Amino acid sequence: MTKASWSPILLSGYTVSRLLLVCMIGFAIPGIASGQEVPNSPNHTIETVAIDQLKRQYPDVRISRDGFGRTILYGAPLTRGADPATALENWLEAHGETISLKTEDLELFSSSELSGARGTVFAYKLKRGSLPVEGGALRAIVRRDPASGDYAVVYVASHRALDPEHGYPAIELSAEEAWTAAREYLTRSKLHWFEPELLLTPSATLRAESRLAWHVRAHRHDADGHEAWSVIIDPTTGDLVEVRDELIDVDIEGTVRARVTPPTRPDLASNPPEEVPLPDVQVRVLGGATVFTADDGSFTIPHSGTATVTIETALVGPWVNVIDVSGAAFVLPSTVTPSGPVTLLYDAGTNPLFQAQINGFHGTGETHDFFRNRTATGIPGIDTAITCNVNINDVCNAFFDPFAQSINFFQAGSGCANTAFTSVVSHEYGHFVIDQLNLAQGAFGEGYGDVIGMLMYDDPIIGRDFAGPGTVVRDPVSANLQFPCSGQIHFCGQLLAGTWWDLRLELASVLGQSVGLETVQQLFVDWSLLTIGGMGDSSAHPQTAIEVLTADDDDLTLDNGTPHFFQICNAFAAHSIDCPPVPLVFVGFPLGRPDSLMPGVPTQILIDLSDGLGVVDPSSAQLLVKGVGETGFTSSPLDLLAGVTYSSTIPAQICGGIAEYYYSVQTTSGQTVFVPASGPVDPFTAAVFDELEVTFEDDMETATPWTAGLPTDTATTGQWVRVNPVGTAAAPGADNTPNGSLCWVTGQGVPGGSLGADDVDTGVTTLISPNLDLSEPGDYSISYARWFSNDAGAQPNTEVFTVSLSSNGGSTWSDVEVVGPTGPETAGGWFIHSFDVASVLPATGSMRLRFLVGDLPPGSIVEAGVDDLVVTRRSCGPPEPQFARGDVTGDGSLNIGDVISILSVLFISGSLDCVDAGDTNDSGIVDLADPITLLDYLFGSGSGTPLPGPFLACGEDPTPDALGCDQPPGICP
Repeated sequence: MTKASWSPILLSGYTVSRLLLVCMIGFAIPGIASGQEVPNSPNHTIETVAIDQLKRQYPDVRISRDGFGRTILYGAPLTRGADPATALENWLEAHGETISLKTEDLELFSSSELSGARGTVFAYKLKRGSLPVEGGALRAIVRRDPASGDYAVVYVASHRALDPEHGYPAIELSAEEAWTAAREYLTRSKLHWFEPELLLTPSATLRAESRLAWHVRAHRHDADGHEAWSVIIDPTTGDLVEVRDELIDVDIEGTVRARVTPPTRPDLASNPPEEVPLPDVQVRVLGGATVFTADDGSFTIPHSGTATVTIETALVGPWVNVIDVSGAAFVLPSTVTPSGPVTLLYDAGTNPLFQAQINGFHGTGETHDFFRNRTATGIPGIDTAITCNVNINDVCNAFFDPFAQSINFFQAGSGCANTAFTSVVSHEYGHFVIDQLNLAQGAFGEGYGDVIGMLMYDDPIIGRDFAGPGTVVRDPVSANLQFPCSGQIHFCGQLLAGTWWDLRLELASVLGQSVGLETVQQLFVDWSLLTIGGMGDSSAHPQTAIEVLTADDDDLTLDNGTPHFFQICNAFAAHSIDCPPVPLVFVGFPLGRPDSLMPGVPTQILIDLSDGLGVVDPSSAQLLVKGVGETGFTSSPLDLLAGVTYSSTIPAQICGGIAEYYYSVQTTSGQTVFVPASGPVDPFTAAVFDELEVTFEDDMETATPWTAGLPTDTATTGQWVRVNPVGTAAAPGADNTPNGSLCWVTGQGVPGGSLGADDVDTGVTTLISPNLDLSEPGDYSISYARWFSNDAGAQPNTEVFTVSLSSNGGSTWSDVEVVGPTGPETAGGWFIHSFDVASVLPATGSMRLRFLVGDLPPGSIVEAGVDDLVVTRRSCGPPEPQFARGDVTGDGSLNIGDVISILSVLFISGSLDCVDAGDTNDSGIVDLADPITLLDYLFGSGSGTPLPGPFLACGEDPTPDALGCDQPPGICP
């Protein structure tokens, strides 16, 4: 790989050409059996099923996947716990398969608090078995729910290794052989070689399947030069994969009680230094104690005695150690008589080498504090003294060395300034932060370093006067890069830098310059804790927008927006990056939404309506209901409870049908919003029933009379077969049934086959279910799992998967759904679809389902699957008998005759036709207390006190009990 140059100027002795493949090595591995394989992650289909299960459990969760192992789950509260760690532990145990990670794959290296106590960010490194995943990352946010007091996981993002479908090749090369091969490929003198490490490179970094590789690292850091290399060796063939120059070139910056070059220009006569306090610098009494200065530069050194002593200060601190590789360190001695005071001033005068030392120290410490002062626990790993090498005998560049953990700056020359100044220093330190966050560098690292300088010094230009007055290194605003980006890493880094600068301007427009700058600085640091990096050459991308919105969010869901939702989305939109869709009105159902109703009981539903692109008119909010047996919708206003939460009530419904309902609300500008968006055309539905029965179920594990193929089918390959599927990137690798194996798929490929192995080609293929007898009275629903992939091949996203229903055994058909040609369920994965039979056709005893899929020229890769067919009947049990409490004779009145009837049964013989009526106190049994209760009503001190209902009128028993009622002829039905 060519060296990633910080400057556009080529550097003599530092520009390195990509080393090409030289030879092949095929040694056996001592101590490791030939053919040994790395453990594979869970089947990709398991992840899809797990995500589907997660969405069923948490329907409001949003999911972003790039297809190469990067997944973000966000937008809704998920698992909960009594504390942040427990909530996340519960999520990993219950839903870790959604990102194909196991607990043993994770190494927690930090937990950090977002500003304002808005949540805890957990950061993990990833591994597969014992193998580290290079740049692999898991980030999760847990927030406290103020309503319940517990904690909920609201965000999970992973960048993992997406293992090859058929596993990694066998390891055929030992560490020693990899070390030897690396030295043959990289023939440079004076290098110190490190022990080889077997790593996995994640697929999102490669934009291809993950790769297993030996990483052999070499390093040199002396007066003659600085080098850091990674040699990547294929562990199966011994081939050279890549030689990577790891000296990460960067950009700009610096500053510290010292005379420091002011931002954002270098050390030039036209930019004289200014005196500022110098925090965190070492001060010591010779032969005595050592301390570091406070933020205002002050210090107190513990000392006993009154004799004059010598003190000195050196550019060494808890966050940086400056080394001048060209000569002596800038050390200031002074004498002082206790207790002082004494002032020590770093003043380089006309010495540019001393000025570079001052600038490097101040700029590094200032950048560290930019992060540290905005986090409760700090960015992981930055609270350490990084080496800052200045005055390197070279020109026009700077770099970060990940092996030495150092930032490095060159002397002035060839028209370029000394590179140890403000934004160059902060940019290089940004690469150190990325390294500590265990993220990939590339264009993302370049853009990240630029953003630090831009936001620290409130300047959109990178490298002012770097190569002379009026020159710049980068101008992300003028570049105005759009997503996606393709090109050199410094160029594409401007996409991220430009987006953050636009966000800085957006926030300033609504908050003012000062507050806007403070807000965007804090948001950037918060975002740094949870980001999982770039996507290919694009330093910013749609998932970056999700990350920033999540960092900005202040509650458990994104469905109601974030405090700066529109400013963030406007900034990303300026670079062709879409946020999640912004509705006119944000809608939520805090207690969920029913899909079934108990008959005879009103049902309350709470709904949240908050301002989106529009402003909600509370007086316009309505619930519209079409009850069972009704022909039109009836509206009722919503009751505003508090804040944005409204109450709505579906009236009591009769059993045996479907109630339909939707919501309508207007914005103050007169725009109408339906919930769901289709309103009366496709409203929410809720079945009204009190009995539920599965009448047919087929998990495809045993043979049943399905019809696979018709004489009219034309497909030459990919006909329907019931098998344990062999997966590809398009076809399922497992069925949908838990603990099952068989399902119907369009053709069965062979292990290791091509993407289009036995997919549907040049025609259609048909699958028809067994006969479904739906003749018993009731309301029927049918569900099935389906797979459809249509996004690859010569003409992707042009075919459809059609599911149809027949009520006459297959003579005629009506469509249930048409999947595709585009959409979220056309790229593989098992999805559950269910529908009410009555919404398509009247139920009969001769119902059948048909699954039809095809591929017509010029053709694409088309795969389909069917599993887990279930038919459910909803019905209403016999009506509860009606009676009047105490009227055991059924004559329509309460009198002494009812008392005598109860006593006769209790003490003589006989039975009551309606035992419930004899239970006058509604205790659940008939005993002596019941005639006494009735007598007390008729004649006692409580005369006239009503009995428990139903009282003086016919009705059902409101209290469940074991008593029956076979009411004799009388006033009650």
